[in-house]
Amino acid sequence: MKLAQSKVLRTVTLWAFFLSSAVLVSACQAPDGGKGGGIDSAGDISTSSTARTGGSCYDDRSQVKQQAKTNKIDILFVVDTSGSMSAEHPKIINAIPNLLTSLPNGADFQVAVMPAHGSHSSHSGLLWKRGSTPYVLSSEQLSLSQIQLGLHDSLDSIPNDSSDGTGEEGLYSFTHALEQGQLTANRAHGFFRQDAALAVVFVSDENDVCFVPPADAKFPKYNPGGDEVAARRRDCAGITPASVFAKIQELQGTRPFSIAAITHNSWKYTVANNNDYYGYGYMELVGLANGTTVEIAESDYRSGFSQIGQLASSAMQQILDFALAHDNVEPSSIKVKIDGKSADFTYNASSNVVAVQQPGCALSNTSIDDDGKKSCSDDSDDKNGKSTSTSCGTSTLDISYCLKSTPCPNPTPTPTPTPTPT
Repeated sequence: MKLAQSKVLRTVTLWAFFLSSAVLVSACQAPDGGKGGGIDSAGDISTSSTARTGGSCYDDRSQVKQQAKTNKIDILFVVDTSGSMSAEHPKIINAIPNLLTSLPNGADFQVAVMPAHGSHSSHSGLLWKRGSTPYVLSSEQLSLSQIQLGLHDSLDSIPNDSSDGTGEEGLYSFTHALEQGQLTANRAHGFFRQDAALAVVFVSDENDVCFVPPADAKFPKYNPGGDEVAARRRDCAGITPASVFAKIQELQGTRPFSIAAITHNSWKYTVANNNDYYGYGYMELVGLANGTTVEIAESDYRSGFSQIGQLASSAMQQILDFALAHDNVEPSSIKVKIDGKSADFTYNASSNVVAVQQPGCALSNTSIDDDGKKSCSDDSDDKNGKSTSTSCGTSTLDISYCLKSTPCPNPTPTPTPTPTPT
């Protein structure tokens, strides 16, 4: 009887050895924490991931909406004009070269300033300048130092909003800027070009008046009392970060854009004299656009402005970021194709992101090719002065890769127990 029990025990032990070996092999073939999904700055991507035979190699396929190619960009600073902001102006002026030199070589860029004023201000939604300073500071007409000086003049003279909005209605002012009357006036100065990318930088040391922080807001000193309540009731119906984002998308069509904010981007910031608050409204808008922020309390903006310039540059050059659907990727196995053609890319192993430059589509008049397909069309004015919309297609992007194989240790079988003599 004891011998029979010993045979059963040995058999179970042997199966345990095989099972443990199988588990070890399975575990070290290709550890993977699959997450799924590609990402880009415009949110115009749908992604699927398919495992190849064997399970350790994958094909991620994305349908990407094309954007129009352009070497032109309009850069707009929408600036809080409350009294507490004057200390920030020199830091902006000092850092603007870092932004502009981060743009692609040969970029045709323009810089302009807009006060964050409400509806009671005659400056709301309009570009601002001082005296003979141009409304639009253009790289085609001015040197970098002249642009820097012009920005200094505009910021140094920017008027306060004496109404109840107190110059803290950036979302309203920018929305107003895209409405027909203001848009026409701004375009008359050569801004909001219909063949250019757009970079919008909101600058404020507190929340936007039109954004009501959530009830559980972690920023402790927010106080929506007094004048701001009246301004919100008057100006802010329907104005949200989502509505502003939609307005920019409508304005730009297939042309690139980016959104950034210089504001308090951390709830940990200590309120100074009850004037500074977390940048509610701007932070949510930047989040929708996958943009970037600079902490306004920093003593030097140069590094942050370089990031803003790089963000705008990536948009202009159609650099799209794709988070691979599976972790533990073998970098040498990655291959990228766009519409069936091999494409250059870079891979960041720490973030598991592949950066790809898509070909985009050219800004030209709409045409029909031999296959009956539409090409891109420009948003430029036609003979009747009406804007024609850009129509671009989609590209198929395929990223194939395999996972790393982790060496497996040789499993040590559990010693077979010695049968007890009968």
